[in-house]
Amino acid sequence: MTKEKDRRIVNLRFVFCCFVGIMLGIVSSTFLLLKKLRVVGFVLSIILVAGIVVAGILYSHKIAKTYTNTKFKAKVPKLLRMSAIGFGIAFVIGILIIIAPIINAINLPTYDGTVVVSGVVCDYIDREETYVQFLVKDCKIITNDTVDNSSYKIVVNSSVYTEVELGDYITFECELSKYKPSERYGLTKLSQSVGYSTYAKSSSIATTSGELELVDLVRSKVKSILDDNLNSDNSEICYAVLFGQKYGLSDNISDMFSYSGIAHILAVSGLHIGVLVALLWFVLRKMKINDYLKLGVFAIILIFYSYLCGFSPSVCRASIMAFVLAISKVRCWEYDIINSLGFAGCVILLCNPLALYSVSFQLSFMCIFGIITFAPFIRKCLEKIKCPKVLAEVLAISIAVNIVILPVAMNIFYKVSLLGIFANILVLPIFSVTYILLFVVMLLSLLISQLGVLLAVPEIFLHLIKTIAYYFSLIPFGVFRVFRVTYWLIVLVALVTLTIHFLMVKAWWKYLYVSVLLVICTTLIVVGCIPKVYDNDLLLIGQQYNSNVVVYTYDNKNVLIGSNVEKSALDKLCRELEIKEFDKIVAYDLQLNKVDNLYNIVDSYNVSSVIIPNELDYSAIINKLPNVEVIEDTYNIANIDLEIIRVRDDIVGINVTKFNKELLIPFVDNSKSENNNLFENYSEVNYIITNDYDFWKESGTSVIDITKNEIVFL
Repeated sequence: MTKEKDRRIVNLRFVFCCFVGIMLGIVSSTFLLLKKLRVVGFVLSIILVAGIVVAGILYSHKIAKTYTNTKFKAKVPKLLRMSAIGFGIAFVIGILIIIAPIINAINLPTYDGTVVVSGVVCDYIDREETYVQFLVKDCKIITNDTVDNSSYKIVVNSSVYTEVELGDYITFECELSKYKPSERYGLTKLSQSVGYSTYAKSSSIATTSGELELVDLVRSKVKSILDDNLNSDNSEICYAVLFGQKYGLSDNISDMFSYSGIAHILAVSGLHIGVLVALLWFVLRKMKINDYLKLGVFAIILIFYSYLCGFSPSVCRASIMAFVLAISKVRCWEYDIINSLGFAGCVILLCNPLALYSVSFQLSFMCIFGIITFAPFIRKCLEKIKCPKVLAEVLAISIAVNIVILPVAMNIFYKVSLLGIFANILVLPIFSVTYILLFVVMLLSLLISQLGVLLAVPEIFLHLIKTIAYYFSLIPFGVFRVFRVTYWLIVLVALVTLTIHFLMVKAWWKYLYVSVLLVICTTLIVVGCIPKVYDNDLLLIGQQYNSNVVVYTYDNKNVLIGSNVEKSALDKLCRELEIKEFDKIVAYDLQLNKVDNLYNIVDSYNVSSVIIPNELDYSAIINKLPNVEVIEDTYNIANIDLEIIRVRDDIVGINVTKFNKELLIPFVDNSKSENNNLFENYSEVNYIITNDYDFWKESGTSVIDITKNEIVFL
């Protein structure tokens, strides 16, 4: 008897269809509530989903008549019908579950003026040369006689002199800026229960020592062991690998791993959980205990590790899928990885609908989705050109992951690396060994601290990974800047992978459809990497970070006025302004302790020349900068005149004159007395850029509010 052919044109999975339905419902409802989608558009989306459900049900009835085999006749139509109905119900659920979180975010209280905030320091975010960022939870916000208990966390920016420890109870005065769901990264922050950001002077923070939570006790103990047995860089790398906490990493290390395309090993993800699961399952199989007891131990360890990693979406996704796989093995069930992925997504979104907008969620799910759907197709193509099977398998996974996560990375990061396609082939096998050794040694060291000396073993492999990352990061053409990319690119890439994996039609039709989608995707990617051409004579002022910098454009050239800005902040500014290179930098605010930062900016933005004042002895750095020109107090570039402003022999700003309009750029650290001096001597200027916005606003001077995320053209 011949086997009956499967006549479906789409190979659906019930749980995965429910996952897609929930995502579409969340997105539709979010756009409606944020007024990015009109009611008519929302109604059309409902009609479209209803049409898909009806079409799926009708198709299931039609296809039932085409089968003669009883097994196919009973199973296939039922699966199609359940998938269509599940998709529709999940869509409605997605619409409903996101309403409360979005409304709460929209109605998040706005506080005008100074408030008093008290709360518990719960996490560090970043630490640079000039500032530190940390999170405060269990916040009480006091304004006048009112006390609000906020369920949202607050990001606190302060100076490096601010000494707070995890668990400390702090009180400080500040002005709160709330994250709005309609703004870029607003939903990402809100998905992490972060509602406000602020700046607090270190002198205004009152600190009371508190008790550490279990997660902080474990992390601090691990950090202490790492610091005692490894150098600073390796300690921070290992800490990031174990818990995903990257705030202590130096810029050089972060850039090196990012440029080489292996930064994902520094954030706990499915790769880490996969290695951990393989190790756990190997150990548990050797233990002669009941299978269900094994499952219990397995689940407890995964939950506890997820807790240590802050229950990030990527860790939760990998842990849920690993547990589903473990149950399938114990119960001898057929494991369907697509349904497992869909189940993990449904669980996460039902618990936290806003997680859909987190970077961790998007990268993690797109990554595993690419491995499932796209990698097999690439592997077959490589094997057809006689590529060895083992190499084809590894290369296919690497290519699939890098292609599928590309649109997400382009929407989030300022630079994207394609070197990871090749670097990961070398790094991942070494990293698997490194992670296992690191995890086992740390586990033993927590029990017997003297065993921390064994960290020298995984450190050997870590040095090898760093060496590979270093040489890959030197390749100049592997990294490209990204300026504007639409999230529709993610949809198009998802359609490509869905078509390849699920569509059961003739190969030529499938490949033609995929080719058209790939051409559109490639066009969007190329367009998104083209910088904007400013052929006008303009002064561009974007969002300011840690310093006051202004971009001047003329004759298709870009000049950066000011250099005392963190490179990461400048990257963000240049993405907003869509600028790729600078012809010159007027480093009027150069400080010798920030020279390394200037070197990085010069190298990253292909700067041709640097103009510096003769305030200090710069002889030691002149040879390391391109075409250095030392100036007195005035300088002319095209149609603008620059005048360095000094107060008590210190450079505090620069006065820019253009078309009879004057723009005053005070130095970021200007004090109240310096403000008074500037106001007295430069009260006739047309515009002032300063971080002390309230002072200038009260003085009646025309001010550009640099706290707004907008570009101002003068």
